[in-house]
Order: sequence, then structure tokens, then C-alpha cells
Amino acid sequence: MKTISLYRFFTLLGLGALILSACKPAEPTPTPVDVDAIRTSAAMTVVAEQTATALAMPTSTFTATPTDTPLPPPTLAPATTAAPLVPSLPDNSTWIKDITIPDGTTLQPGQTVTKTWLVSNSGTTTWTPTYKLVFGYGEPMGGVATPIGKTVKPGEQVEVSVVITIPTSKSGRLTSNWRLANDRGEPFGTWLSIDIQVGGSAATLAPTSTLEPTETPTP
Repeated sequence: MKTISLYRFFTLLGLGALILSACKPAEPTPTPVDVDAIRTSAAMTVVAEQTATALAMPTSTFTATPTDTPLPPPTLAPATTAAPLVPSLPDNSTWIKDITIPDGTTLQPGQTVTKTWLVSNSGTTTWTPTYKLVFGYGEPMGGVATPIGKTVKPGEQVEVSVVITIPTSKSGRLTSNWRLANDRGEPFGTWLSIDIQVGGSAATLAPTSTLEPTETPTP
């Protein structure tokens, strides 16, 4: 009986071991490691990270530096010559010509004559009959201030005169200069001159140069 019991015990023990071994999961077979694949994957990962970093960084925009372009020289308008300004005076007169006693006329001492000029009213005011001819400088020859006796508008012409007497104490060339004056006694306009010879004397001429004889070399 003891023999049978031991037999059964070992039999059951063997069966239990078999059952336990059958129930234990089998250990997995280790997979061989591919080193090249790991290196390739790591390299691709690094490249992907660098690409992502480069895309994340702002890109600089290239700005072209402007170059200095020389400007063409300015075109200047042709210079115009301005006409000289001639003041327009309220009272002004312009000599036109001598009517009597031209310059260089010979007169005798004590002779009384009337000198007449033609003048133009070149001002902007109208001359009244009381405007007069007045002495300026030189030899008065007995002449006195003489009213023009007419109304003369701007742009019109008129003859003005003065009576003179040739002095008996002088000879040769005599000159007398006169001007017009307004109602206030203010002289204006161009000078009106008398230029005569007294007593038939010759006109005063500039001395001519006399050439001194040169010595003729003797051979």
C-alpha cells in the first residue's frame, strides 16, 4: 500500500510539473539590433530638427542700396538784358534844336538878339504859361528870366526864348546856359546853351603841336 501511494505521489508531482511548464509563457526570442538603421534614423532626426529650426528663424530681406544717380545740369533760361530804368520826373524837358543863333555865330558888341530853342515836355506835368526860362551859369549877357507864356502838355513841343545883349567889354567866345523852371522856381530839364563869338574874333582853337626839326645824320 505504501508503494502504491508513493507511486501516485510522484505521478501527480510529475503531472503538476508538466502542467506548470505548459502554463509558463515562453520567453521571447531576442531581436537582433540593426546599428546602421539606428544611425540612419538618428541622422534623419538631426536633419529634420535643423530644417525645422531654419524654417522657424526669420529670413532677412535683401534691400538693394540705392546708388547716387548724377542729375543732369539744370537748364537755365536765357538771360534777358533789362532796359535801363529812366526815371520819369514830374517836370522834365528835352532840347530838340536851336531855332536862332546857332553855336559859333559871330555877333557884334552891344548887339541885342533873341535866342530861341525848341524843347519838348518830357515830364508828366503840364507846363503853365508862368513856367519860365532862368539863367544858370556862364555869361548872362543881360538876359532875364522869361515866362514861356503857353500851356504845354506832356509830349508837346514849344519854342522858348530869351533876349540877350552882347557885352561891349568882352571879346572872343562867350557862352551862356539856361534852364526851364516851374512855378515854385525849381529848375528842371536839359541845359539850353548860347555859344557865340564877339566882334568877329576867331574861334578859340586847341593849339596844334609843332614838330621840332630832327637832325639829319651826316654821312
